[in-house]
Amino acid sequence: MVANFFFTNDGVFNNLCIPWHDSLITKLFGKSVGFFQMKSRLRGVWKQSGDFELMDVNNGFFAVKFDIKDHITKVITRGSWMIFDHYLAVCTWSSDFNLVTTKINQTMVWQRILSLKLVFYDESFLLVMLIIVSTLVKVDLNTFNVEREKSAWVC
Repeated sequence: MVANFFFTNDGVFNNLCIPWHDSLITKLFGKSVGFFQMKSRLRGVWKQSGDFELMDVNNGFFAVKFDIKDHITKVITRGSWMIFDHYLAVCTWSSDFNLVTTKINQTMVWQRILSLKLVFYDESFLLVMLIIVSTLVKVDLNTFNVEREKSAWVC
């Protein structure tokens, strides 16, 4: 009866969700790692000025709560992240998240295009080219401004 009250009373459920609104959910593709290994590796790849709390929520998922709110945006927009040569899926927490039924079937990946001719450093051309391969999320600022011609970076 008590559990039924929590799940039928929106106010109680919403209050329980408040601490998680500014959290991320992460999962490493193709590799299982322990709590301390994950925390150490995340510190190394994210290089944030503040700290974060990590919670192992099972099935390879970890919840991350940052001391500084802006770090969530930085982690999501700077991706894609690699740990032990495996991609790290990162998404914002949602009250619909269910670690038993959640399946991750996509992640953002930065692609480097080598030896691209200078005339092709055009956002509209890159957009059309990458739509054929996958979904273009963004173009690296240096690529967009044609500041480095060794390679083009697109996500």
